[in-house]
Amino acid sequence: MKKYRIGKSVQLKAKPQCRDCGELLDGATGVGANRPRPGNVSVCFYCGHISVFADDLSLREPNGEEMREIADNETILAIQRARRKLKQ
Repeated sequence: MKKYRIGKSVQLKAKPQCRDCGELLDGATGVGANRPRPGNVSVCFYCGHISVFADDLSLREPNGEEMREIADNETILAIQRARRKLKQ
């Protein structure tokens, strides 16, 4: 199994809201990076919903092309597996 480097946790000034469960997301931890950037994928820690950071670092739904990329992304799949393990 591949190992991933988890970046330093950061507080989000924008405090975006999950588009599925409504939780305020005031922090982020990146895989291989520290700060989220527009276009980065976000996985809600609370419900697992997948969103994308918009230009203002709010969250938006992924478009069709992004969904195809996310569907095969091993990093996203590993995050979802780890999140499920923590929630058990």
